[in-house]
Amino acid sequence: MPSAPLISTEAERLRALHDYHLLDTLPEVAFDELVALAARICGVPAATISLVTRDRQWFKARVGLDATETPRSHSFCAHAIARPDEIMIIPDATLDARFSDNPAVTAKPGIRFYAGVSLKMPSGHTLGSLCIIDYQPRTLDPDQQEALHVLARQVVGQIELRRALTLAQTDERNYRRLFEACPTPIIVYDIDSLAILAVNPAAETGYGYTHSEFLLLTKRDLRPADGMIRGDR
Repeated sequence: MPSAPLISTEAERLRALHDYHLLDTLPEVAFDELVALAARICGVPAATISLVTRDRQWFKARVGLDATETPRSHSFCAHAIARPDEIMIIPDATLDARFSDNPAVTAKPGIRFYAGVSLKMPSGHTLGSLCIIDYQPRTLDPDQQEALHVLARQVVGQIELRRALTLAQTDERNYRRLFEACPTPIIVYDIDSLAILAVNPAAETGYGYTHSEFLLLTKRDLRPADGMIRGDR
């Protein structure tokens, strides 16, 4: 069973894969729906979003398969990512020298047909593929091939969106920690109404108001005529 060729930028590809923090994560509806749609459009019983690591392929989403991962040496997708701009179609794996003795072909699940489109990220790195599987020989018509390309781009979009949301949440947590720990009073208020929206603990200590009391005030209320803040009296 010939091994899949390694691309020249394999080390960088693996770093990019790990940077997305997708491996071994819980199922997510957006990805599950895309594999189900791929299987339905192409009329096959199984489909996966497969991420190819150094020594395994792990399924971020799957339909029609029990396994959650396989060794990379058994992976059809490891071959697909070597040609990132093309769809790889195997009409009958038993007749293809690359796969005829693959355990996934000769034993369960008994793959016969495979088609996969690489998940090519904006960086140019391929994380894996969106693939469909059948247990009997077949092919895809041009419309189904185009649909698989479109759905692969949708998977890439979901991965990028997931990463952006994760980074935003991380930034928000970091900001909140800095906001809470800052020794200088910080008061956030509406620029039009001057209503106070948020304060940090240093503001509560410095002005002598509780958090709940602050939210009933406006910025104008924090400017006593004598220029002293309440907490300094």
